[in-house]
Amino acid sequence: MNKLEPRKMDEKAKVSLKSRAIVAAVLIALLVPTIVFGSYLMLAVITVFLLIAVHEVVRAPGKKFHPWVYILTFLFTLLVYGWFLIKSNVQEAILLPPGQGFEFSLERYFSTLNISLFAVCAMVGLFFLGAILDKDFSLGDLTYMVVMILMLGIGFQAVLFIRYYPFYLFTFDEAFSGQTLILATVGKDLGSNPGFAYGVSSELFFFVAAGVVLNDTFAYFVGSAFGRHPLNKRVSPRKSVEGLVGGWVVSFVLMAAFGLALAGTGYPMLPTLDIEHWYWILLLAFMIPAFSDLGDLSFSLIKRYFNVKDYGVIFRAHGGVLDRADSVIFAFIGTAIFLVLISGNWNVFLMA
Repeated sequence: MNKLEPRKMDEKAKVSLKSRAIVAAVLIALLVPTIVFGSYLMLAVITVFLLIAVHEVVRAPGKKFHPWVYILTFLFTLLVYGWFLIKSNVQEAILLPPGQGFEFSLERYFSTLNISLFAVCAMVGLFFLGAILDKDFSLGDLTYMVVMILMLGIGFQAVLFIRYYPFYLFTFDEAFSGQTLILATVGKDLGSNPGFAYGVSSELFFFVAAGVVLNDTFAYFVGSAFGRHPLNKRVSPRKSVEGLVGGWVVSFVLMAAFGLALAGTGYPMLPTLDIEHWYWILLLAFMIPAFSDLGDLSFSLIKRYFNVKDYGVIFRAHGGVLDRADSVIFAFIGTAIFLVLISGNWNVFLMA
């Protein structure tokens, strides 16, 4: 196995690092208030990022598709991403007694990840029809589009899920609602408590996001300083085994300490992540870097296949939305599935 050469911080690298730091600071200034306040503000911002990501997906192969490909890709990504919200709220509005006011709800319906089987079947069928009728749209193009639509739709839905799931579990789930937190109110009044709405309910999101960022950051610096053994030159030539291990260890230690501190002081991220269930916190802190690295390498594999350096240029030195969201998508999907499993006592495996 060939060893990696130490990375030299030349003038170009310093300028790139400075540019990355500036863009990162701007993104943090934009996203942190959005995440804290949540609700429709966060829904709007995340949806805009999703639309940009879809555009990058269609551009990545480097070929000009017919308009129908763009239309179907945008349409079905949005359906996978948020159709269940529209359907659930419409159903509630129809079932409400006459005269009772209806209010569109985000928090009430994030009990799990939701995907419409009919939408997925329609998507696959229409893309196959398109591949049959359009000689410029190959089976490889079809596979790529379907996989990326599912990945982006589920991934960005998982981002919303991680923000709103604490509302559902603490407030709407009968098995957990009313559990005591160190706040002025509990139970059904918890959702309207500012300390919960803008504080405790966002802990989980920052926990997962910080795990991804710490893993990525320390993998870079540890890899730059000590990286000698390439991780996978075919997929990501500059990544090292030392960087992978260093990022994973630092992320795990810091996030485990953070999660245990929240639980120990009476502000657990979820009822199932309290101090009594400390082992779930440790396992989650250990898994997030793994999901993050898998996402990073998976999207790098796609870029290598299409021979592109970045998916876009919207974030300058950071590339496009997908270049920043690759680790996030996998980490949030993995975390969402894990939390649904432990909160439901693994009942998904008992379903017929």
